[in-house]
Amino acid sequence: MTKKSQFYLFAIVLLCSYLFMSLTGRLTLRQVDRDFEDLYNNYIYEGIRVINSAEYHGVDVSERYDNFTLDFINYALQKNIDLGILYMIVIDNKIRIVNYLNEPVSLDYNIYPPILMQDEGALINRTDIIIVGIGDINYEYNITPEYQTQLKVLFRKEV
Repeated sequence: MTKKSQFYLFAIVLLCSYLFMSLTGRLTLRQVDRDFEDLYNNYIYEGIRVINSAEYHGVDVSERYDNFTLDFINYALQKNIDLGILYMIVIDNKIRIVNYLNEPVSLDYNIYPPILMQDEGALINRTDIIIVGIGDINYEYNITPEYQTQLKVLFRKEV
């Protein structure tokens, strides 16, 4: 084998190694994103069932949903996903807002308290729009008047 053929063979091995490493990293990233999407869909599906069950049995919906959310966050940690959730449950003329994100959130200027710290909740009167600020980003939630019970969720991976 000549030096020229050895060089080409070495270049091919390096190129194949590079391609293998770059594709393997992308496949792993897509799997994590898929796991997060599945986790989100599972949370919404099970959350609706928790609310319906609590209303059917006449127990406190807020307490039952809060316990479900804490259990779900612990479940996500077992899957090595650091999960943050901010949720709002609208029941009749009240809205329960709970912050399980790793940072405080600011609420619309008409709402007291104006800031919810981590692991803190608030019960407010029903309003048509709630604006939640996290860092520099504002999220607007519309509360539709035709439904007595509603669920609004902000679901994210924590860093």
